[in-house]
Amino acid sequence: VGGIVKMLTSQSAPLIKPAQFIGQARTKTNGMIGSLNSDSRQDAAGMNQRQQQSVLQQFGEGIYNVLVCTCVGEEGLDIGEVDLIVNFDVMKSPIRSI
Repeated sequence: VGGIVKMLTSQSAPLIKPAQFIGQARTKTNGMIGSLNSDSRQDAAGMNQRQQQSVLQQFGEGIYNVLVCTCVGEEGLDIGEVDLIVNFDVMKSPIRSI
């Protein structure tokens, strides 16, 4: 996820303003969220609930216009106005596409 955010940031700024949104961690994170500070350490550590809420709030405010998510993005994330969802995983169940 962090690698995708970095690629989008470096090749498509300022049109695409990506942020990563990943599941909660069991280990302590280094506090890095969002687009410019994302790295593989953040992917491995995950995000706590406060960080997730902050990213969603910033997405709603237009600070970010793309969320790059792990499966947590399809499991309970309810965002009213989304133009496009791209899934890079094989659909194991038709329910995942609803």
